[in-house]
Amino acid sequence: MVRITGRTVVWLATLGVLAAWGIRLTIRDSRPEYAVLFYATPPSLIFGGTVIAAFGWSVRGKRIAAGLSYFVMACSFILWIGSSYQMTIPFSQPHDGLKVVYWNTARGAFGWHGVFWELQKQRPDVIAVCEAGMSKEDLDDWQAAFPQYQATDMDGQLLLLSKIPIGQLGYCDLRTGKYKRIRLDTNTGPVQLVLVDVDSNTSINRDTLFESIVDELTCWQNDPMLIVGDFNTPRDSVHFHHFERRFRNAFETSGKGYAPTWPMPFPVLQIDHAWHNNRLAVTECHQEWTRFSDHRPMILHVRPEVPVSTIKNDNALDGVL
Repeated sequence: MVRITGRTVVWLATLGVLAAWGIRLTIRDSRPEYAVLFYATPPSLIFGGTVIAAFGWSVRGKRIAAGLSYFVMACSFILWIGSSYQMTIPFSQPHDGLKVVYWNTARGAFGWHGVFWELQKQRPDVIAVCEAGMSKEDLDDWQAAFPQYQATDMDGQLLLLSKIPIGQLGYCDLRTGKYKRIRLDTNTGPVQLVLVDVDSNTSINRDTLFESIVDELTCWQNDPMLIVGDFNTPRDSVHFHHFERRFRNAFETSGKGYAPTWPMPFPVLQIDHAWHNNRLAVTECHQEWTRFSDHRPMILHVRPEVPVSTIKNDNALDGVL
């Protein structure tokens, strides 16, 4: 039987923090073999490790090691707060656009009744759901709970419910990820809404996957576009540079509150994201706290920046997805 001493714990915490900082400051998740360590050591856990290391070295009377640990702890705290909290200046305009709620509902593992109640109290115009269920009975339950909404099918467990008329619809399975796209025919013109779900396997090639998704969505880049979903990838991943070239992160432009979305009840990773192009304004973005899923739901208020009509182009592209 292996005996774990206090000294061992302190050394493990110290080495773990050094490895986590080393990965974060250099290659991050650019290589799949290091992605596990990068995803498993979010800023909040790095900060926790430095607290253990600093306290342990202080108790043992190792002043130099303790001093260095306290310095790293301060840096880790700044990293954690800076990356996990957002408080943007609210828009002065009223929320006169669309209210969109996105949520990974974990296939109803915590009870569909609570999920439906949580969504109904938000009174959104559009609901986007990952892991919405796997059977026709699940879809029937969704339609019964939201009879005033037009519902898509549940390809890939992706479900979209809308009070706004749904025009063109497409679904694409990229093996390691999938997305569903709908055109919302609003009073000011079409708005593209894309729901994404990426596999949780850390060994998949996220760089190629994200590049493929972004490239395919360029067909509709002239319309206001909102992309939401479970990317199973933290925000500081190197692979998001594909999205950053064409889109803005909604939580960074208009977010407020605590960013991490998973796992509830103590979320440490921000793996659910929303992106929008420059034709769509996001006036508010925040995550709610819930006990009905291991993910937090995301609430967005959006408004087209400029009325755009590209229905003719959309019809010419029918069948692409």
